[in-house]
Amino acid sequence: MSDLETDESPSEPFSVRALAMAREMWAGARYLVLGARPSLDLEDVARGGAFFPALGLALGALVVVVVWGLEPVLGQRWSPLVAVLTMTALTSSALPRGFAGAVALVLSPRGAAETGDVAPAARLAGVLGALGTTWVKWWALSVTPPEALSLSLPLAVMLGRWAFVVQAYGS
Repeated sequence: MSDLETDESPSEPFSVRALAMAREMWAGARYLVLGARPSLDLEDVARGGAFFPALGLALGALVVVVVWGLEPVLGQRWSPLVAVLTMTALTSSALPRGFAGAVALVLSPRGAAETGDVAPAARLAGVLGALGTTWVKWWALSVTPPEALSLSLPLAVMLGRWAFVVQAYGS
C-alpha cells in the first residue's frame, strides 16, 4: 500500500519530499532546455518527466512573450518564424538534433550506433528531416490567425512535451 492509501503519515517530512520534487522538476527543465547531458541524473529526469507538460506550458508562454516583444519591430508576418526560432533556441535545438540523429541511425547499417559509422547520406537525410519538421511548424503557425497565436503556442509546446510523457510512461 502506498502512503496515499493509508491513514499513516508519510515516512518523510513534507519538506524533504518537496525538495526532491523541486530537484526532479529542475532536472526535467534542464533536460528540456539543454537536452541530454552527462551531468543530469537520469532518475531525476525520469521523475521530472511528470512536470514536462507544465514546463512545456512555461516554455510556450516564454515564446509568446518573445513574439509579442518583437512583433512591433518585425510585424505579424514574421511572428511564426520568430516563434519557431525562439523555441529552437530555448531548447538548444536539442529536438531537431535528436530527430536528425534518429533518422540518420534508422537509415544506417545495423550497429552504426555503436561504431559511430553513420553514412553521410543518412546524416543528410536526418538534417533534411529536421529542417522539414521545422518548416512544418513554421507553416502551421503561419496559417494560424494572429490573434490565436498567444493561445496556440503555449498549448502546442505543452502538448509536445506531454507527448514525451505519454511515450515514456504510457507505453
